[in-house]
Amino acid sequence: MTDEYNTNDGEQEAWVMLQDLDPQLVKKRTLAGSSGSESFSLMCLGRKLDINPAERSITGDSREAELLLQDLGSYTRLSVLRYLVHCPDEPLHNEWIKPASIPGGRIFDQGTHVLPLNEPAALIQKNPGAAKKACAGLGGHLQDMGDLSMVLYPMPRFPVLFIFWYGDEEFSPAGSILIDALWQSHLPIDIIWAAAKLSFEMLLKLLKQYI
Repeated sequence: MTDEYNTNDGEQEAWVMLQDLDPQLVKKRTLAGSSGSESFSLMCLGRKLDINPAERSITGDSREAELLLQDLGSYTRLSVLRYLVHCPDEPLHNEWIKPASIPGGRIFDQGTHVLPLNEPAALIQKNPGAAKKACAGLGGHLQDMGDLSMVLYPMPRFPVLFIFWYGDEEFSPAGSILIDALWQSHLPIDIIWAAAKLSFEMLLKLLKQYI
């Protein structure tokens, strides 16, 4: 399953920048593995992807990787490539922040880019066990926040925290997304949104599969 090079300007720019970087330094700061002397392997939501800058291709060898590279390809490409280029050589801040608080982050709260977190929240309320299976299936781990919460990793050093609250007679099911504060200074908001969107869509797919 191969995601061929896309002519999108943002992707072209990311490939060029990645080709100019020292592969060993990229691997060190991003926690990427090797699939060749100048290629990378990267875990994305529990699935291994192979990134080849020389061929400008991203490949995977599982059914779930096919979802990432085909159904959600644009989000995967942008997230992974920009992560490899911009991931800093510094630890996570271990401080969760709302992406909406970052300059330009209102796309998380307003307009057509708002992720409908009430949908997975309702599914989770119906079957919390499905959420636990989905979390494990995506290489994440549960947290003790809200009614049910989990951390997923679209990239190894880019955690996304989902917090869900169940509905009742007064309130509908709801959810929230947070990211580590490290990333507010290192990735454009549209790339942060793409990583969150990727995580949201994969979570929703697995929830529907397990319920």
